[in-house]
Amino acid sequence: MNLVDPSGMMACTKSNDPECITLINELKVEAQHIHIAVKQGILLPVEGFAQFADSASNKFNQNIRGTLWAMTLIINGFDANSFVPISYQAYIGGSNYPSQFFGFDWLPYNDAACDDVESYYESGVAWICSERGDWKVEYWDKTANQAYHGWFFSAATFFDGRGVATIANLWHEVAEGPFEPIPVNGPPPVSGITVEDYALSLKMMELGSTLYFRQRYFDQLLGTCPPPNSVLTSNLKNLSIGSWIRSNLKDYSVR
Repeated sequence: MNLVDPSGMMACTKSNDPECITLINELKVEAQHIHIAVKQGILLPVEGFAQFADSASNKFNQNIRGTLWAMTLIINGFDANSFVPISYQAYIGGSNYPSQFFGFDWLPYNDAACDDVESYYESGVAWICSERGDWKVEYWDKTANQAYHGWFFSAATFFDGRGVATIANLWHEVAEGPFEPIPVNGPPPVSGITVEDYALSLKMMELGSTLYFRQRYFDQLLGTCPPPNSVLTSNLKNLSIGSWIRSNLKDYSVR
């Protein structure tokens, strides 16, 4: 009646809802299993990222808003229901969920080039020199935080708006530049400002925009715009976050 949820299909707009707490805790357990499998080399990292997205979507019955709320809370530690923009939560370094499972320690780091430098620090934060796994080479900068970094920009685009996410991206990637090349042997650049990181942020903003469009025009407007039987509506209805991650981020030549 107040136009906040015209379709009645939004999920978990209040983080203290007992049902939402149960769902997020169940999803966290699944995330921990995926994390362990990736760390042990049993599961490739992008595939693990996609499987986590699949689990979140299934847990929240394919509801976009609920799925993104849960994924952002677990991956980044930022709560989209806190009335504080995701971008600002990142800026002040706050976390509403202190045990993110991705964090900065997501990929296995057995690369011979990293034997002597297991981790190093920027402003007291550890960055792990890691294997590429099944990340496409254009999105990998030797750090283990690519899922964390990329998902932040999807979430910021969806919850804060494309304009805010773009400003955050320019501030993080361009204003702090210039871009540094990734050394063939040795750890990634201390600044973390790389062409690969920037390319990933733009790609994930694309996902955030697509999901926002689907939430706004398919879920809330009940499929009336675009027409229910249009090709566009069909594509939006069948969009899977996990499938998008596999299609856009995964290198299938890696087994």
